[in-house]
Amino acid sequence: LQRILRDEWGFNRVVVSDCGAIADFYTSHKVSSDALHAAVKGVLAGTDLECGYGYAYHELVDAVSRGLIYESDIDKSVLRLLIERFDLGDFDDNAIVPWANLPHSTVNSEKHRALALDMARQSMTLLQNKKNILPLSKNRKIAVIGPNADDERLMWGNYNGTPEKTTTALSGIRSVARQDVFYDKGCDLVDDMILESLIKECSFEGKPGIKASY
Repeated sequence: LQRILRDEWGFNRVVVSDCGAIADFYTSHKVSSDALHAAVKGVLAGTDLECGYGYAYHELVDAVSRGLIYESDIDKSVLRLLIERFDLGDFDDNAIVPWANLPHSTVNSEKHRALALDMARQSMTLLQNKKNILPLSKNRKIAVIGPNADDERLMWGNYNGTPEKTTTALSGIRSVARQDVFYDKGCDLVDDMILESLIKECSFEGKPGIKASY
């Protein structure tokens, strides 16, 4: 992040970690011994803000006192974060912030759907096109196979909202090819299994089961 994104490309805005990614340094990847050293590694690598659980960046005050990082290194991140908040109007009266009072009609508006479609198109990179299979021909038979091909939830990813409409891989291909598109699920994502309830392992007042309240 620091050498390429910031130094070579000149990016001077905020970088936020994936949620839990800094904690992964010492809990999963084992590239840092603890939260304190993970926080130092994160800031020096160019990550201004930590997202998620663990909050290793709470250890930065201690890291400065122990000489593991300079306060000036942290100041660079703080400055970028403050500039971002000023640009967003966080410290201004809502009356002068254009996006502070957006009407609900802007949500999923035609203008924004068109922008989202354009962003999706421009963000895609074609790495291979063996035998020039793309663009798909409307005159050839196409087989779409796999459990994910017609799964709407798969298209959402995580950190998602609730879309008004979802286009699966299958429905997208059918909308282009329009004919001779065959689909087979092929298999399930997991092996067949018998799910066993754990309710019988619970007890309430000496009897099997649980008590629920709300």
